[in-house]
Amino acid sequence: MSTSDNSGVDTTGAYRDGLNRWPVFDVEFVLESTDLGDDQCTFYPRNADEEQMLTTWITAAEGDFVTLDDAR
Repeated sequence: MSTSDNSGVDTTGAYRDGLNRWPVFDVEFVLESTDLGDDQCTFYPRNADEEQMLTTWITAAEGDFVTLDDAR
């Protein structure tokens, strides 16, 4: 599985100012292609320990993604 480097992403600051109405989750993600050539994106908690890496995640397959405009 490939890994991403999200360590440079700012987890505080102005972009979060409007988000105080909802829970905020710090997550990492891995975007990879399957053997069939489809993309999938797996999210897991930032700073997850080994057990959390195995049990606390969610994966979205290509075709499951929608734009924000489409969701509205």
